[in-house]
Amino acid sequence: MKIEPGMRAFVTGASRGIGAALARALAERGVTVGLAARSTAELEELAASLPGEHVVVECDVTSDESVREALESFVAQAGGIELLVANAGITHYGPFREQGMEEILQMSEVNWHGTLRTVHYGLPTCSTGPAARW
Repeated sequence: MKIEPGMRAFVTGASRGIGAALARALAERGVTVGLAARSTAELEELAASLPGEHVVVECDVTSDESVREALESFVAQAGGIELLVANAGITHYGPFREQGMEEILQMSEVNWHGTLRTVHYGLPTCSTGPAARW
């Protein structure tokens, strides 16, 4: 996909790490970014440091309602989405066999089900580009 100025991208897990780096790279190319994560304080700081105007939305990818509301808010403010990035993720370090089932299920809920929610609810909002054809 060719990234062009004026495009709109929604990025989960944008508060730090890969998500923040991707948001920065997109903003530097003139993209309006929907910065989505559970905590908006880090997102506000990131948005203030980026070139252009961006939208900060609280989004917990473990909640259907939160994902839908975040996407709706971004689309209402930005006018649409051309690029959807399901980036939110967590990990628990250490040997798998030593992790409790609660930790394992939490990773699955965020990393796998969170991606499913983002894509399921996000694709219908995509206005143009490859994602709109899915």
